[in-house]
Amino acid sequence: MGKKVLIITYYWPPSGGSGVQRWVYFSRFFKDMGLEPIVLTVDGEEASYRYIDNSLESMVGTIETHRTTTLEPLKLYSQIVGGDKRKNIPQGIPGDKKPGLLEKIFRFVRGNFFIPDARVGWNRYAIKKALELFKNNEINTIITTGPPHSTHLIGLYLKNKTGVNWISDFRDHGVRFTLITCCTKPITLKTKTKVWSKKCSKNRTM
Repeated sequence: MGKKVLIITYYWPPSGGSGVQRWVYFSRFFKDMGLEPIVLTVDGEEASYRYIDNSLESMVGTIETHRTTTLEPLKLYSQIVGGDKRKNIPQGIPGDKKPGLLEKIFRFVRGNFFIPDARVGWNRYAIKKALELFKNNEINTIITTGPPHSTHLIGLYLKNKTGVNWISDFRDHGVRFTLITCCTKPITLKTKTKVWSKKCSKNRTM
């Protein structure tokens, strides 16, 4: 049995997209290298996934995966602005189209009350499950991958709590997080994002 590595990722099959495939393949390569990946992710039925690709699930059937519940506003937001729970979930950098009043209000709330992003509500459940996994497995390395970059706060907490080796993978946007520039006067976000970005950079293994 190889060394166990805990991979904490919000995006995982049945979610689609390149960010998902990145760690699907890495996890498979880990097994080929003699490592034992354990994936901690969100329940696909409750997650705010804009794209679904069920074909990817067959690629991770042999990888130990644990899912948790979550609490986040994006499905509700998508339903309100477009009448569909997935179609209008924000993805990536907002376009150049000038937002209307309702959109401005949502951006302000998202930018100032959901820090660093609107999927931060998953963290409490992920941390609880991760600590359970630590008790039942000899895990000395964790990997967090984002976006959503709130996932790295899970790694920061576990690093400080257990002293585990922590590798953070910033797939895109990095510390120049989208909401810093796209939200309506995100005063709180600008301040708090700088703080947690410095903490993540200081405490991560790589």
